[in-house]
Formats: sequence, structure tokens, C-alpha cells
Amino acid sequence: MISYMAELSLLMSHMSCGKSIKEHPAVFRASKHRTILERLRPIEQKMKSQIDKLSQTALNNGAKQTLRARPEQMEFDDDEAESDEEEEGGNQPKKKEKKYVPPKMVAVRYEEEENEKETKAMERAKRRALQSSLVQELRQQYSDAPEEFRVSSDYNY
Repeated sequence: MISYMAELSLLMSHMSCGKSIKEHPAVFRASKHRTILERLRPIEQKMKSQIDKLSQTALNNGAKQTLRARPEQMEFDDDEAESDEEEEGGNQPKKKEKKYVPPKMVAVRYEEEENEKETKAMERAKRRALQSSLVQELRQQYSDAPEEFRVSSDYNY
């Protein structure tokens, strides 16, 4: 960018003196620098956050890293604390790490409640009773509808 600015200032000085810059080599160099700067602009915008972060650390003279682990502030589980105590004792042998085995999923038949089974059985019995011939005859006898007679014969006409 400095070289681009230098080329532009050289061209401006020639223009202020009234000289022609039409075939001056600084025009070609300035256009070359400008093209490079225009192509770098999108890359710079993508990396702006990283550049800002690095410049802040440089301004703070590489101050204390915030990502460093702090064991004194970490919480440990009871199991880990016990294992630490065992390691300090040194008399007991270390336990061998076991490979993780996921639980097996077994297909289980759906068991209906007893009440549901009983209600379904009662419904089936009602349907069978309504379809029986005795109930149909009683229905025909006490209904107001006209009676239908069907005669079937074994003779083929």
C-alpha cells in the first residue's frame, strides 16, 4: 500500500508540474498495485476478526493467555478424586481401562393392560350376539317392517 501511495504521489507531482503522465512507467506500477489491493480486500474482510485479535494481543505485549487451563478452578468428580488418592498411595495396582460397550436394545412385546383386554373381549361378544340368528328373528318379530320370505329350490330352470 505504501508503494501504491508513493506511485500516486509521484504521478500527482508530475501532473502538478504540467507534465504528461500518459506513458510514464509509474502509471503501470500504480495500476498493478491497485489491482492487487482490490483483490486482497475480500480476503482482508474475511480475516478481520483474526487480525483484530492478533493486534490486540500484540498491543497487550502478549499478556496472559485467557485460554490456558487453570486446574485450581476446575471441579473434579468424586470418582476422580478417589483415583487420585489411590495413585498417591502407590500400593494398589492400576485398573485396566475397559472398552465402552453400548447397551443392547431388545425388542419387547407390547403388553396391554388387563382392563383393555377385558373390554375388547366384551365388545367381541356383543358383536357375535347381535349377529346370531336368534336375535335376528326377535328383531324381525317385533319390528314394524314388512316380512321378507325367501324360497330356495334345488331345481335349475
